[in-house]
Amino acid sequence: MKKIIASLLALTIVTNPTSGYAVENGVSAEGDPRIVSLYKGSENLGLVSIQFPMCSAYLISDRIVATAQHCTIDPERAAPRDVSELFIGFPGEKSNATKGRHVAVAAVFRAADYKRYDYRTDLSYRNDVAVLVLAKPIPNVSKARLLNEKEFTAYATTDPEVWIGGYGYQNVSERSISPDKRFVIPAKAPARFANVSDYKAAISFWKSKWNRVNYQESLVGVTMPIATGTICDGDSGAGFWSKDGSQTIYLGVMNGPLVSTNCEGRSPEAPIAYNGFHPTYQYQSLFDSAENYVKKNPVKSTITCKKGKLTKKVTTLNPKCPAGYKKI
Repeated sequence: MKKIIASLLALTIVTNPTSGYAVENGVSAEGDPRIVSLYKGSENLGLVSIQFPMCSAYLISDRIVATAQHCTIDPERAAPRDVSELFIGFPGEKSNATKGRHVAVAAVFRAADYKRYDYRTDLSYRNDVAVLVLAKPIPNVSKARLLNEKEFTAYATTDPEVWIGGYGYQNVSERSISPDKRFVIPAKAPARFANVSDYKAAISFWKSKWNRVNYQESLVGVTMPIATGTICDGDSGAGFWSKDGSQTIYLGVMNGPLVSTNCEGRSPEAPIAYNGFHPTYQYQSLFDSAENYVKKNPVKSTITCKKGKLTKKVTTLNPKCPAGYKKI
């Protein structure tokens, strides 16, 4: 406990989650098959006008996306955005409002009892989770695995390597670039499940230091070595995931840091950042609602099949390659 408090005291940081967070000093996640950007836009006469990327998100399947709830809410009206304003970029592509590929959002399922962060009383948002359904599928996306509470608890004890990836600020200089001109590739960074007692000590420390009373205790803590990347302002909704062989395990939506350099160009003495996320098993009803929507509102999808030098595209509700062809 004394070592934790000493490290926290030594660290000059920003712990204000009024903006979202992504990855500072991480490694490139360009081409990642699941990290996506959430855009604000509009569609008129079949023409899509994208204004700017707002947040990050994570593909659970070819039509289901998880992100932060506050990314789907208009801050000026303090009311949910209409689905017509929300678009998802293609995974792992450079965020570019004029040339990037985008898919419209058809439905949004938001967690109940959401509470926006209040800097006077809070250290975190509450139930800041939303699950989106896309109007059409993004090709070649397999379904990620979601863990129930028992599976999650057991998996955490194996100390797996965890990753987070997003489109937020990745260095100090990006703060001077306006959102509509800041087009970047996604970045990712490694993390580990935090020791529960250490994580609780960090929560208590920052509640006292910043005179805050509210922090969602059900958040799961992770540690991130600052030298290899940690979260930063400019992107909410980034997802934490892990791998079990070739299978992707989606763990939950990132909430915000207790300790972070926050892209301020500072050199902290403490080597580890504490961050938290909303585990998926606490919001399974949202994912179930999204799955039910997809089943009730099927759309055709296209796959590409290859046989020798021949290629063929197949577009149906449930496309399969013809005999002798393989999906590519």
